[in-house]
Amino acid sequence: METNPAVCGKDCASCPYEIPEDLRMAAVCSEKKETACSSCPSYPCGTVRECALTGQATAYVHELFNGNAGGHDVQHTLRVYRNAMQIAAQEPGCDRLTVMLAALLHDADDHKLFATKNNENARRFLADQVSLEQMEEICACINSVSFSQNKGRKPASLEGMIVQDADRLDAMGAIGIARAFAFGGEHGRPLHETVRHFDEKLLLLRDLMNTEPAKRIAAERHAFMEAFLEQLKKETGSSGSI
Repeated sequence: METNPAVCGKDCASCPYEIPEDLRMAAVCSEKKETACSSCPSYPCGTVRECALTGQATAYVHELFNGNAGGHDVQHTLRVYRNAMQIAAQEPGCDRLTVMLAALLHDADDHKLFATKNNENARRFLADQVSLEQMEEICACINSVSFSQNKGRKPASLEGMIVQDADRLDAMGAIGIARAFAFGGEHGRPLHETVRHFDEKLLLLRDLMNTEPAKRIAAERHAFMEAFLEQLKKETGSSGSI
C-alpha cells in the first residue's frame, strides 16, 4: 500500500486514503483538478468514496487470492474490473459503483476456489460498505457471470450485462489463449483438449455479448483467436492434430 498525495475532487492537497499499488493515483487533470489512476479506465472518478472503495475492494481480493496463480487469480479480477469500467464509461445508464464492486468481487466465491455459499466472501466485504438493497444487486450481478452456470441466460440488469461481458472478454483474444493453455497445463490436459475448448466455449463468446462496447472489443479478439488457430493448424498439419 502506498499513500496517495492527492485526492479526487475539490481539494487536491491531501488524501487520507491508501491506494493499492495496482491503482496508484498518477495522472492529474489540470482543467477539472481531479486526480486519477493512470491505469484506471473509469477516469475521471465519480467520487472520493468510489475511489476509496476501489482501493479497499482491490486490497480485499488481493488477500483472498493470495498464492493463487491460476486463470482466476487476482490479475484476472483486475482485468475484468478494467474491462467493466471501460464498458461502463460508454453505458451512461448504469450504476458505476455496482459495476465496480461486482467486477472486483465476481470471483470472490468461485466454487472452483472457495467452499463458500450465498456469496459469503463478497457479502463480508459489502456488509459495511453498501446498503442491503445494493448488496443484493451486486450479488445478483456476480451470480450472472459464470458461463457454465448461466448458459444462454442474459443478466436481468444492465450492470449484470456489463460485468458478464467484462469477464467473458478476458477469455478471448491473446489473454484468452494464454489463460486456456495455462489452465490446460495446470490440469494436465493434452494440447488437443485445450484446442477443443476453443470450439466448446471461446469461439462462442463473441455472439453472446450483451453490450455494444463489448461486442466491438469481442469482434477484434475473436478474429485474433481465429488467426491463431489457423496458424496452429498450419504448424501441426492440415488435420489440426497435435
